[in-house]
Amino acid sequence: MAQSIITLLTDFGLLDSYVSIMKGVMLQINSDIKFVDITHEIPQGKIKLAAFRLFTAYKYFPKQTIHLVVVDPSVGSEINPIIVETPDYYFVGPDNGIFSWIYANKKFKVYKIDINKLNTDSKQQTISNTFHGRDIFAPIAAQLSLGIKPSALGKQLIKWVSFEIPTSTSQLTSYNSQVIRGEVIDIDKFGNLITNISKSDFPSYEFKIKIGNHTIQKLKTSYEGTSPIAIFGSSGFLEISLPNGNCANFLSAKQETKITITSSMTKCNALI
Repeated sequence: MAQSIITLLTDFGLLDSYVSIMKGVMLQINSDIKFVDITHEIPQGKIKLAAFRLFTAYKYFPKQTIHLVVVDPSVGSEINPIIVETPDYYFVGPDNGIFSWIYANKKFKVYKIDINKLNTDSKQQTISNTFHGRDIFAPIAAQLSLGIKPSALGKQLIKWVSFEIPTSTSQLTSYNSQVIRGEVIDIDKFGNLITNISKSDFPSYEFKIKIGNHTIQKLKTSYEGTSPIAIFGSSGFLEISLPNGNCANFLSAKQETKITITSSMTKCNALI
């Protein structure tokens, strides 16, 4: 049975016609496609942010969903166009590290797209140097939606581009204390600071969270309060938030702002 759900994640925005053009190309190949827009508001060329946003979203879709991702600041260069196949999903986009979180969490195969296998309208004879989303990635995603296998659309690769996933670090110090160091990896529209510190990393002992000049000593379970709080958000990572406010602005924080958790080895109930 042909797969029909294709998600789109780009840095194109919605003011121009680029996203709709890609959808039009795909509908010419398979008119039964169901499109879901993850986001088109990735800041221009922010590959690592796009990779994380994809990671937080892809697994909530039905199996065999095709995730089309176009954040390609070097479009027109020699970067390979690729298909990533996992047991449950397909991913289509440039080989610039944008699927690094997928590589770190799934079994996968990577295929270099053969542009001679593109199934496009006869009016589109050439591949633009500036719009691979339209001329390469969209046609390939649509062909996958018809049930065509990645192996029929390209050659399997043994090397691909990947960046190191930003993980937190933990260090034991003297006096039975632990220091966990992390950073902000995303900021949502509400100004919540999403860090790379997961629940499994978080200490079960008395702790102090330090970000900038602000210190937090309790975990919250809801967005309540009048000052910045620490809470585990829906992505499973620690967030620093300002209830009814913008924490990023309040703390003058941005992506890669450092966060430190100092923990003593004394058990306590830190959750309120």
